[in-house]
Formats: sequence, structure tokens, C-alpha cells
Amino acid sequence: MSEPTELAALQTSEWDPLIMWMKSRYAVDLLCTHGISKPGIPEDTRIILRQHLDSYMDWPLVGFQNAVEILKSLVITLAVVDRHLSVEKAISLSRLEQEFQTSRWGRVEWHHDIEEMDLRARLAAATLFIHLCTESTRVKRKGLQSSVHVQTGM
Repeated sequence: MSEPTELAALQTSEWDPLIMWMKSRYAVDLLCTHGISKPGIPEDTRIILRQHLDSYMDWPLVGFQNAVEILKSLVITLAVVDRHLSVEKAISLSRLEQEFQTSRWGRVEWHHDIEEMDLRARLAAATLFIHLCTESTRVKRKGLQSSVHVQTGM
């Protein structure tokens, strides 16, 4: 069974720029497929992506795991973490086929809307977690002068 030509055109127009960004940003070779078969991943691409993910400590990887589970895509996750895509656009791309189908067959508004908002909130949290775990901060301690007294009591 093949997908509708309108869906294939929509997927091409939405996904091709992201695939090109990923190839350029990470110097990897991504292969696209049609249908539900998984694409082959060249060994060089596996090595590059593994090295990139290995550069993170354990806690940010927990955020990556959550984001990939939400989006069902490492490509979209990396684009969000690199600030190439917004959370809203990432959710839109991950739900592209679902949105196409609901535009044809209708939505269950309370369900589809709540599901989309839930995914946005969870992805925003995962992305923020990754950013907070990987940002370096510096705290400069200020010494209290000995003449400063704090009084307590009534």
C-alpha cells in the first residue's frame, strides 16, 4: 500500500530542509525511505552520532531519551537541542502524517488538542533539561564583611 501523493509531497517539502541541515551540521549521510521500513544507517554516520552523544554527561542523555521518545526521531531532537527548530515546529514535524490524516478524516478535538499540548510541554521540559544540564555557569562568592550583623528576634 502506498501513501497518498499529497502526503508524500508534504513530507518532502517539510522534511527535506531538515535532512539537509542534519547532513550539513553533523557531516552525516542520511538515507530516506518510503513506507514503514527502517532506513539503513551507514557505519560512518553511526560513529559520528555516537561520538556526538557520547560528548554529553549522563543527565543530559536522560533528556535526550525523553525527547526522542516524544518525537520518535533523533533528527528532530538534535534540531531542537541545537536550536534549529522550535518546540512547536518539532511537534508539528513529528505529527505530520497524523495531522494530514485528521485534515482528511476529522479530529477528535478534545483528544488531539490535549495530546498535542502534552507533547509540547513534555518536549519543552526535556529540551530545557538538556540545556540546563549542559550550560556552564560560574558563581562568584562574595564574602560578608565582619561589621555586618544580622539581628533576629522580636
